[in-house]
Amino acid sequence: EGDVVVSDITYDGLTKLSIAPASSKSRLPYTDVLLERAIKEGVDSSGARLSPVMPRWNLSRSDFQDLLAYLKRLGKEPR
Repeated sequence: EGDVVVSDITYDGLTKLSIAPASSKSRLPYTDVLLERAIKEGVDSSGARLSPVMPRWNLSRSDFQDLLAYLKRLGKEPR
């Protein structure tokens, strides 16, 4: 949407340290717990508020586990 740059949302991308260029900010690696917090509350792995363009989702525990399984598969399946 507009000039929003989408981050790598693969599990491998989210769970590694992100060192951003000087014009942006770095973040700590996500854990499963921190991913759940980001999705539900809009807080990144370092505790900062995520951009308002990132939707917040009220997921059940089961739905979050399904989403987590999907994120872990993303980018690993043959095209």
